[in-house]
Amino acid sequence: RTAEEAMCRTVLGVMPCATTVSADFGRSIARREAWPRVQATLALGVLTMSGTVPDDASRLAARDAASEGIHAGRVERYSDGLVAEGLLSRPGSQALVRRLIRALSHCSDGSATIDDGLVSVDCRLTPGAVARVRRILASPLPAGELTALDLTEIHADDSEETAAR
Repeated sequence: RTAEEAMCRTVLGVMPCATTVSADFGRSIARREAWPRVQATLALGVLTMSGTVPDDASRLAARDAASEGIHAGRVERYSDGLVAEGLLSRPGSQALVRRLIRALSHCSDGSATIDDGLVSVDCRLTPGAVARVRRILASPLPAGELTALDLTEIHADDSEETAAR
């Protein structure tokens, strides 16, 4: 839903003279329940989240998981660019968003996405974090399907080894 307001100059000053409101109900009626569409990246200690989530609860779940990473010392700060659409979320969506952000916060750097219920994670992490990320993303996910998991172990000598694909 969007609102546009036109301003007019009157003898009393500048005042609203017309308001146009438009709404697109087709998506919420046709789909009833919406999937989150989240893109998250972690680089240089900064967790950046963008995309859309169905509701404020899903957005708060992502922020809580990011804050958990900060409190644990794995993330320095986060940037919340998520937009709540005000739609009914699919069952398990909030937990899925939380788990995705939690998993990414264990990485040294990487990215993760949720798109129409399809989940992918690509990250570089220490050998000790591989088991934690696998545990967080273990099936069954609360919603959606893990379609790609690319974990690359980084070692103290700067060598890398693929842990999972």
